[in-house]
Amino acid sequence: MTSSPNLDQMIPDQLRALAAQLLSKVDTMGRESRRDKTVIEQLSHEIAILKRHKFAKRSEQISPSQLAG
Repeated sequence: MTSSPNLDQMIPDQLRALAAQLLSKVDTMGRESRRDKTVIEQLSHEIAILKRHKFAKRSEQISPSQLAG
């Protein structure tokens, strides 16, 4: 990790460049966060579907006691 620059010693143009760089990083991180959230939501939905399929299959099986009755 890089050390923080001394803002008191920077000229206005350097401060503007740093601000632009930081805003760009924030924008990139926001896009990555939204993408990650979307992937998590998709995977959670898929897991829910697979769980329903697995447990529905098990609950629909006929037990031997039901066959004898």
